[in-house]
Amino acid sequence: MEIQRQGERGTISVCQKQYIKSLLEKYNMNQCRPVSTPLNPGFQIRCDSDNCAEVDTTDCQSLIGSIMYLAISTRPDIMHSISKLAQRNSNPHVEHESGAKHILRYLSKTIDLKLHYRKTGQRLHAFVDADWANDSLDRKSYSGYCFYLGGSAFSWESKKQGLVALSSTETEYIALSTASREAIYLRRLLKEIAFHPKAEPIEINGDNLSAQQIASNPVHHKRTKHVDIKYHHIREYHHITERKA
Repeated sequence: MEIQRQGERGTISVCQKQYIKSLLEKYNMNQCRPVSTPLNPGFQIRCDSDNCAEVDTTDCQSLIGSIMYLAISTRPDIMHSISKLAQRNSNPHVEHESGAKHILRYLSKTIDLKLHYRKTGQRLHAFVDADWANDSLDRKSYSGYCFYLGGSAFSWESKKQGLVALSSTETEYIALSTASREAIYLRRLLKEIAFHPKAEPIEINGDNLSAQQIASNPVHHKRTKHVDIKYHHIREYHHITERKA
């Protein structure tokens, strides 16, 4: 991990440029054709083609694990893509290996991207989002969140939800619940190290109004009575603020 600082109290930049170079060299991708996205739009992990062939499991796991380390450390932009591919670690096929190398091609183009941290005066906040039934294999949804502090992201996640949601509102509500659990942990951590001594509320931004209304309204509704109780804990911690453009 490469860390650069401008002056005593200036901007701090974090990246893993040399690590990416070593990955490209290891997999003979130094002269690869760069691409602008980590994965092609609509990429699915299911394998239903007659031309689909298995690849060496150990080699593919090593490749995906190497990229996953990068995604967890300094590259949130590839987190969703590599999380998708990691689901086939036990039985990888040609297209999954090709998907991982597609991410390497993307990294070759964006090798200079860095996380820049600086004093902004803005308090800790987060963005959360989810798709709906985007996995064609089991019709489960993907959700993700990203927390920002000091002008850049410092905590992020993207993973498949553990159940099949019956509506986009339900999947967004589950995503809000997941992000709120991380917010509670981060708030306690920052208070413990005296970074946030006042333990100010953490703003979580979501784009689904119905999910926000469910979180703010403790009334049991027939359309949400099947939602597991573990997702309703967000009602105990939330404070919904509506903003008008």
